[in-house]
Amino acid sequence: MFSEEDCAAFIRTIDADHAAGVLFEFPEGTASSTIDFWEDKNTYIDELTDFDKKILERMEKTKAEAFTEYLAALGDSGEYDLSVFSAAHRWVLGTAMYEHIDQYDGDSTIRHGLVMYLNDGMDGGEIYYPDYDVQIKPKPGLLVIHPGNVLHGVRPITRGVRYNMTGFAYIKS
Repeated sequence: MFSEEDCAAFIRTIDADHAAGVLFEFPEGTASSTIDFWEDKNTYIDELTDFDKKILERMEKTKAEAFTEYLAALGDSGEYDLSVFSAAHRWVLGTAMYEHIDQYDGDSTIRHGLVMYLNDGMDGGEIYYPDYDVQIKPKPGLLVIHPGNVLHGVRPITRGVRYNMTGFAYIKS
């Protein structure tokens, strides 16, 4: 897990830029299952003001180490390219994501999806896997990894705000 202190510092930066009108917020009640859902809705990390780049370096290191452990647990010796966390997401009241797979439009190069949570304290916002009857409540620093072809969704936010970052592991070409 990533440290709660770094998660809190990252959220403070996102919120400060948001309060200044710099960043996009998911509109209240937004829900989608298509890639269009993400268009113009990301908080791009390289556009954040006063952001400590060392936090991102620690996040990337934590992600890489966790992904290596995940692959070892699966017995997977494949070679992957991990995308960098280039965007963070701020989910407000009513925001949800319907069931989908990460291999959208048949893109089988996406082998694994990664979600790093930056906070807890909201109601809703759980990632869920309907085929496995599993749901995971966000906690600061928690990294969730799943195969890219596994059906999942995000429950609606009913109170508070959810912050997370997403990434993918692509098969090396």
